[in-house]
Amino acid sequence: MKVLIASLLLVGTSALASDCNVNLKGDLSLERGILTVSTLDQRPLVLDGSSATYDGDSMSLSSSQQQLLNQYHQQVSELAPQVADIAMDAIALASEGINHAFGELLGYDDNLVLEFSDEMDALRNRVSTQLYADDGSIRFSSKNLKDDKLLGPQFEEEVEAKVKEMVARSMGSVMIAMGKQMLKSGGDMSGFEKRMENFGEQIEQRITAKAEVIEQRANGLCYDLTRLDDLEQQISREIPSLSGLDVVRVDAQHKLM
Repeated sequence: MKVLIASLLLVGTSALASDCNVNLKGDLSLERGILTVSTLDQRPLVLDGSSATYDGDSMSLSSSQQQLLNQYHQQVSELAPQVADIAMDAIALASEGINHAFGELLGYDDNLVLEFSDEMDALRNRVSTQLYADDGSIRFSSKNLKDDKLLGPQFEEEVEAKVKEMVARSMGSVMIAMGKQMLKSGGDMSGFEKRMENFGEQIEQRITAKAEVIEQRANGLCYDLTRLDDLEQQISREIPSLSGLDVVRVDAQHKLM
């Protein structure tokens, strides 16, 4: 039984682990293809992939300068769906682990199992609202990364808390199920315990493999942010009016070699 519970807690945390140290000074916001870069001086840079405005005025740029800003817009546009996919997949993984574990213990139609499934659906819908516009296009705000609302400790803790809550709330039902098994087996619980241990190990193996894939994708975000950091430095050197552009900073240990 301990292995089973441990595997459930694994679901809530391992997929979200990442040691990428990103410092955001300002905000990046992408919605319906329009990227707004808000720097600390409160002068927004707005990019649509082909033109740019800065502090409300159209920018007069050389072709190479415009290409740099178009590249910046493209990289953020490519980053946004990665964030969305990882967040949604992490929630789905947690939900899968819980539903399989307690569905096996209590029955897949048990009210507690169904209630937890509804709670995870509500979390998934809330995150989806943050990540997708009404027309289905990706929306992205770096505030969700800076405030740890997605792929950070706050999000991780929320998923883990739901897993722990499910474990705590289910103990009474689990004890009843175990009592029924005890009566059915004449007091010998070794078979039931062994089945649960094996089931827990199976869940752990399956969830761990999927969690590692999600974690690798989350780590990949760090390198994409590093590319964005490097591009900002190039833009600040080659476009004098944007010399102060420095929204994304990635810890040196994550810099691309």
